Formats: sequence, C-alpha cells, structure tokens
Amino acid sequence: SAASAIEEPLAKAVRERVVARAGFDVRCVRATTAAEGLGYSGVALLCVSALGDRVTPASHPRAICERHARGVAARKREAGRTAPSARADVVFCAGDHNAPRPLRAHVAVLEFLAVHLLGWAPRDADALARTLRRTYSGAKLRAPPWVRSRPRPPPAPR
Repeated sequence: SAASAIEEPLAKAVRERVVARAGFDVRCVRATTAAEGLGYSGVALLCVSALGDRVTPASHPRAICERHARGVAARKREAGRTAPSARADVVFCAGDHNAPRPLRAHVAVLEFLAVHLLGWAPRDADALARTLRRTYSGAKLRAPPWVRSRPRPPPAPR
C-alpha cells in the first residue's frame, strides 16, 4: 500500500538514527533498561500510550520514564553540572492498543522527531506543530502502522 511504502523507510530511518545516537536497535532491547541508558547518555525519550491498553498498560511508560530519570540522575551525580540533561515525556490517549491515535499524539511525535532526530530548533518544530493543529484539527487519523485492516467480507448472495 502507499502508506506502507512511506512508513517502512521512515521506520528504518528512525531505527538507524537511534542506533547511531543511542547505540542500540529499538527492536532488540528491554524498554526499561534502554530508557535508563538513554537518560544516562542525555538522549530524550517520548512514549505514546493508550489508557485502555491491555497489551501494554499505562503503568509501563510511567516505569520507562522513571528509569530514564534514574539514568539522568546517575549521570549528574558522576559528571555534575556538565552532564547533558534529557527529558522523558508520555502522551496518553484514549482507546486500546490498536486504536487510532488523536492528532495531538501524532503532532507530539512529529515535534519530538524534528527536534531530537533531525536537529530542528524547538521554536521551528513548535511552529510546525501549531500549523498542523490549525490545519488538521478534528482530523480522523489511521490506526498505528502495525494494525492492518481486515479484508471486507464478500457481499451476501441475493
């Protein structure tokens, strides 16, 4: 599909940037352990979580952010004021694991990637986010890319 033709190379590019900056492949790590290492390394973290998710409950991204904060604190204890600081944020959404995410979640991810992976100035990413919110307010967005639509059943015989 056209969407997967865009999503697959984008996901690959994000994975490659994470490997280059953080030293691990996101597909091969325990999230809480990796989060502590990210915090220690001064790398920012963003989680998106559905409040009704039974696969990955909302407590999981909170635990990830706590481990990230532990890494930041450990680095500051060792290096003092010269240690890079990094934020960890969670965007909570209504719905379950595979529910479409609201526009604000998509915009938060885009803003995060623009600043932390592409190196945009935060004010430029914020201006883009404001434009997107104004332009697409109320837009219905697709489900996450790992959710594939079920084929439609054949029409009932007449």
